[in-house]
Amino acid sequence: MGIIRTLHLMHAFIQKDEAGNELKRSQALTDINISIDEGSFVAILGRNGSGKTTLARHLNALMLPTQGTVWVDGRDTSDPDAEEQIRRTAGMVFQNPDNQLVADVVEEDVAFGPENLGIPAPDIEKRIEESLQAAGMTAWRYSSPSRLSGGQKQRVAIAGMLAMQPRCLIMDEPTSMLDPQGVQSVMDAIQSLNRDMGITILLITHDPLEAMRAERVIVMDRGHIAMDASPREVFSRPAELEKLHILLPQTMQLADLLRQGGMPLPAGIMEAGELAEAAAALLSDRGGTQ
Repeated sequence: MGIIRTLHLMHAFIQKDEAGNELKRSQALTDINISIDEGSFVAILGRNGSGKTTLARHLNALMLPTQGTVWVDGRDTSDPDAEEQIRRTAGMVFQNPDNQLVADVVEEDVAFGPENLGIPAPDIEKRIEESLQAAGMTAWRYSSPSRLSGGQKQRVAIAGMLAMQPRCLIMDEPTSMLDPQGVQSVMDAIQSLNRDMGITILLITHDPLEAMRAERVIVMDRGHIAMDASPREVFSRPAELEKLHILLPQTMQLADLLRQGGMPLPAGIMEAGELAEAAAALLSDRGGTQ
């Protein structure tokens, strides 16, 4: 069993009248069955309204299924006695870092979670140092979060969650409010946490470029899982992605156009360097056969 597992997960938003009678039911998730291996980096990709954020909130008991089951490290999220341990195992980082920053100084913000857990002061000090270093924010330890850029604030939010020592981080659109430099900074930090510290990463995103950094991509559409494969396999199916209203990154769009124009490029080209090498090889072969 993976660190996170869902079985026939269903969720419906139900509107009721004052007497408790159901007026309207909106199905947000339908029969979601996934298993997330510990130490993996998984992207959950989809357009707005696809159900990806609703799914994310089920994975650390912020929401509970209307049907089916979610387990986090073997604990059922519907068990109220397991809630605290589940949220310590699977921490959540949200879109807007301002919603997670609670102190006037960066180090105090990072210390907030461990203090609430009753961690001894010497251990908190160690956690602050390690978490800020992992998030690349040591130099801003004594700064005010209000003076930081959006990307820096998000990395402080990540450091604060790391200080809780989770085994899994669920990132809900963590770059959606950032400029390109901030996006790059946060994505580099996320990838480092997975690669260097072995933390399981679940990245909720609508951006294919971000999803390409993961080792597995789960594509959602209207509350269902539409695709579940490696990035190279997912992005080698442009026609299916177009039906799901997911645009390929520019390099992949160009490769697809060249294929449609008759150039027999291999499937699964993701990077500009790969495209250049493949095109050069084809042109060289054609030159050699003339």
